[in-house]
Amino acid sequence: MTISHPKNDQSPFSMNRRRVLQMIAAAGPAVALMSSGISAGESPVVSKGYGKDVDMHNPQVTWTKILTEDELKNVVVLCDIVIPEDEKSPSASALDIPDFVNEWVSAPYPTQEKDKETILGGIAYLNKQANSLYGKNQFHELVSAEQESVFDALAVSVSENKAEPEIELFFQQLVYIVAGGYYTTEVGSADLGYVGNVPIPTFDGPPKEIKDILGL
Repeated sequence: MTISHPKNDQSPFSMNRRRVLQMIAAAGPAVALMSSGISAGESPVVSKGYGKDVDMHNPQVTWTKILTEDELKNVVVLCDIVIPEDEKSPSASALDIPDFVNEWVSAPYPTQEKDKETILGGIAYLNKQANSLYGKNQFHELVSAEQESVFDALAVSVSENKAEPEIELFFQQLVYIVAGGYYTTEVGSADLGYVGNVPIPTFDGPPKEIKDILGL
């Protein structure tokens, strides 16, 4: 598949946090990650057939991580393209989200095994694009502007329904795994402005402005 690349710096997917929302919108209503109950920094309970349940007082990943050094370097780049650093919060790689992706695609569950094929296939596609366009064997070997160009072209092709199904699925799953991992960390939750799971000494009922909206 040939994808046309943005010709200027005003790509609809220019580097900022708003792009994360644009990419999620382009990816469509995938909910597999969010419904899994697995968050970054946490290990899933190992079901019957995979050994004993995880000790939640000392959680550990019970499987070997499968990404090669080059694959993991590519994931680091992709994570920081999806969620870059800004003036408010750190990048995805600063919160160890590449390691979370590695844990995810290495897990011995049917959903994660499918995602492994999807993510590895997408990385191979990006490597092919890197070689075809810039003469590099690995996506992570490109300079930042080249990496952004390749990925932005992919994102635009998905948003315009021009990507092949397996490449669109790669885009969807990558965005949801990275965003799902990032925004379930404490830093990510704060970046969203999420105020739940915080103890308060007393609860005096909903604020007046909420009562006014509800007509109470």
